[in-house]
Amino acid sequence: PMPFGASPLHDTRERKSLEEIQTKYNLPSQYLYYPAQFWAHKNHIRILDALCILRDVHKLKVFLVLSGKDYGNLTLIKKCITKRKLDSQVLILGFVPSNEVKSLYEGSSGVIVPTYFGQTNLPPLEAWAAKVPLIYSRNFSEQAGDAAEFIDYDDSESIANAILNIKER
Repeated sequence: PMPFGASPLHDTRERKSLEEIQTKYNLPSQYLYYPAQFWAHKNHIRILDALCILRDVHKLKVFLVLSGKDYGNLTLIKKCITKRKLDSQVLILGFVPSNEVKSLYEGSSGVIVPTYFGQTNLPPLEAWAAKVPLIYSRNFSEQAGDAAEFIDYDDSESIANAILNIKER
């Protein structure tokens, strides 16, 4: 049995359309989405390092959209984005209303969740509900079966390779 599921708020009548969300946030046509609060254990920095690998080694510019509330780590993440010269590739939306989240999932090329903790993470369930590829920490493979591209959350190259794998699909 699954004690959790995708948020029922995603299916409200007030839900914003993908077109409305694309316009409101000026989203790129293709992006990875990471819906996570800005805590250190959510591992945003490793994704940034993976984007650098993709840009510098593979000559591939991948866009990342982040949403969530700041719990003390956002300033560091912004500094890392600037230091790595990723300002044009990373869009930080902050906390977004529930009626916009499903469209952010559906408009994405995939959802990336390199978190250290949680076997009750909702983003994987919501990615599956939106029918988009999922990049997920390998330590949760028992829960996800074969429904994700698994990564070593401590290895930016592992994350970069997973991004390449879902882009090839």
